[in-house]
Amino acid sequence: MAQQSRPSQAMSGMQVKSLAQEAKGVMNPTFRYEDENDEHAYYINDRRVPSVTEIMQEVLQLKHYANEWYMQRGTAVHACMALVAEGLTFDCDPRIEGRIEAGRKMLADIGGEVIAVEKRFWSVKDNFAGTCDLILKIGEGKLLLIDYKGTLTPQTEGQLAGYTLLAYPKLRITIGAGAELHDDGTYKMSQIYDMKRPKCSFKSYINTYNDKARWGILTKKEEQKWTNPQQA
Repeated sequence: MAQQSRPSQAMSGMQVKSLAQEAKGVMNPTFRYEDENDEHAYYINDRRVPSVTEIMQEVLQLKHYANEWYMQRGTAVHACMALVAEGLTFDCDPRIEGRIEAGRKMLADIGGEVIAVEKRFWSVKDNFAGTCDLILKIGEGKLLLIDYKGTLTPQTEGQLAGYTLLAYPKLRITIGAGAELHDDGTYKMSQIYDMKRPKCSFKSYINTYNDKARWGILTKKEEQKWTNPQQA
């Protein structure tokens, strides 16, 4: 009985090249960070990936106040606090001196060893990236993640979880807290969160974000911003 001929399974040269490039991106991923319109932009293998904040905003439908002054102040405070953590001297804008003094007090009160400052992490597997503000080693070798916030909210725990997930396994962060720095030189800390459970929860946020991206129903950027100062 004659055998039926089968269609050729050979790949074209272009398909082979595409697979080779894909394999290279998995084995030796490239990463870069850019500032785009005063927002953090992360790229893995030249493809834009969401940040921890973007995933939180999309999945939980959070809105943020996009006033230029507040964004610039936040950037300046983060930059100055990085210098403080690294033990460097500097001059800063008088308008944020109170917040920087609050940060100095907070670090003195917590103590510990500085492990990482403004450290960027990315995940090829989970397709997102982010920047950890400060990681300290305290107590009996525990790693504490500090995230500077303009205003502490219940969602701070989720954001800390995203950074914790990104840092693993390079840095095994076990606890995290948000820090609110005030103009009068005082500060307010959130509770100290155990990162084990919320880290697992953040994985579900990633899945939801990726599903919405695949279905083409991600929220437009302009719809995530408040334009009325009274709403901040």
